[in-house]
Amino acid sequence: MTRFILSISLICAAFLSTANAQLPTDGLRLWLKADSLALTEDARVTQWVDSSPYGTIFAPRVTSEPDGPLGGSPIEEYPHFQTVILNGSSIPTVAFERNGSVTVTGNPSVDRSGSTDRLFQVNNRTPGSDPLAIGDGTSVTSFTVFMPNVTTAGTLGFQSIWAKRGNSASLLELGIRSSGHFNYVTYDSVTDYRTTNPGVANKWHLLAQTITEAGANDPLAFLINDTEDPNSPFVLNPVFNTSGGVILDRNDSINNDPVGLVEPFAIGSHAQDCCGEGETFAGNIAEIIIYARELSTTEFDQVTSYLTTKYLGAPTIVLGDYSNNDLIDAADYTVWRDNFGQFFALDNEDPAATTEGFVDMEDYDFWRSKFGSSPSGAAIVSVPEPATRLIAAIGAAIMITAFGRGPTTRQVAVNSVLNFTDR
Repeated sequence: MTRFILSISLICAAFLSTANAQLPTDGLRLWLKADSLALTEDARVTQWVDSSPYGTIFAPRVTSEPDGPLGGSPIEEYPHFQTVILNGSSIPTVAFERNGSVTVTGNPSVDRSGSTDRLFQVNNRTPGSDPLAIGDGTSVTSFTVFMPNVTTAGTLGFQSIWAKRGNSASLLELGIRSSGHFNYVTYDSVTDYRTTNPGVANKWHLLAQTITEAGANDPLAFLINDTEDPNSPFVLNPVFNTSGGVILDRNDSINNDPVGLVEPFAIGSHAQDCCGEGETFAGNIAEIIIYARELSTTEFDQVTSYLTTKYLGAPTIVLGDYSNNDLIDAADYTVWRDNFGQFFALDNEDPAATTEGFVDMEDYDFWRSKFGSSPSGAAIVSVPEPATRLIAAIGAAIMITAFGRGPTTRQVAVNSVLNFTDR
């Protein structure tokens, strides 16, 4: 019996270790977190350092783009550290303000004298070794937690939340069109790929953007939770244009500007000479994560779960909901039945279970006790009951498991139950 309990403990420990593992690191190119900034409230953000292994640094400029409309004039564009309350929790963010015409450049020494805020990549820009120069031939998966101040009003025109965009190519972008729709910009074939539904002003968005490498034409997708509800999933917001959500002939690489340095990644703007000074973002950003690869379903869910719990709070747990459909119903019984007699981590298992990690009659009894209080509010039908011979097999399994002297008898017990459930 001691060996049996120890086995369960080891399996449970392994499961919990997996559940609490760090985010996927393979292909991680950027991880900006506002909670990594050791700043006082409303302090100027003089630099924001990437938490990925690349350690890319982002900082405001003190002079505008020499070849842009502002002609290299001095500029003040410091964003500020701002704590916001979301679902009762304090959330560190970086606030990007936009007040008045972008031609009001201000004085770099006078805080808030400029009209708009931006951050630009200042290191890791050597050609061939820039971690954010991700072009055609490589999948991209990004996650952004942000709140736009203005969307559908269109008063700010186009806004770039972040982008790796220059004069001859645009590799990465999460933007907002003047109509309020989220978009991605590239310079080949179709230029602008936008979502079907607009964003919501003054509402926090958890947004995933995926570009899947598929040869000549790469599928693009936006998945969003803009409800501020931790129980809401990331929902697909379809791309609306003539290509049907497929990037036609995506850009391969980005230009140098100046010579010897790759065009920088920008936050709150982009670096294209013609219009980067004007297409700036107004709102708050809490986190940006970018991978240079496609994530598996498990990895994608791991990241979205991390962001949801961190910013919206833990999802409501419906104890006894083994099927994870937010209901106490027959689907849970099916999960229990299919895994009975096995070491299996049931979702939403009884926290006080004495055999946690092993599916047995205790789990059935707990689910049955919850069945009549289904949060669905639906009429309750008869509760599925295990067959009489199955219950007998359970008793035999427990007896053999408890008093057997070696692994052979324990395995016979489990096999006996499984044989009954298959009949």
